[in-house]
Amino acid sequence: MLGKGLWLAVCAVILLGTPATAGTIAFVAPTPNTWVGRSDHLVLKLNNPEITAVRINVNGVVGDMLAISSPEYRKAFQDFLIVQPLWDQGRNEVSVEAYAGKERVETTVATVYYAPGRMVRRCRPSSSRLPSMWPIRRAGVPVATTWRRARPSF
Repeated sequence: MLGKGLWLAVCAVILLGTPATAGTIAFVAPTPNTWVGRSDHLVLKLNNPEITAVRINVNGVVGDMLAISSPEYRKAFQDFLIVQPLWDQGRNEVSVEAYAGKERVETTVATVYYAPGRMVRRCRPSSSRLPSMWPIRRAGVPVATTWRRARPSF
């Protein structure tokens, strides 16, 4: 019984110490200090229903004030904000300012690295992704056996 209580206390300390609970604005995609290969979307979760406007700054370029307090916006997106940023190649400092009325409530800063046209490697290659292995897989030959035979010896 003591072990379960200790385990619960440790989990509570870990959850309360995470950066996501420190502020109301959370970067959903891309997360801070990550590389992106395309300039698709910046997704933010605001976590505060009192926020009425947001201003996003990228590398010191001040963006327009985005009003997010309308009932139509809240019904469609709740407390998420999705924008398409214009990243500079390399390091980008993103600053998000949240406003309640005309008063600034919070400012959150993150760094995102942009490498256009480059494939960002997230996992090691799989044998099912190799075009030379597709006919063997369709023929019913186990891929793992074929992969071991085809691999060069070091």
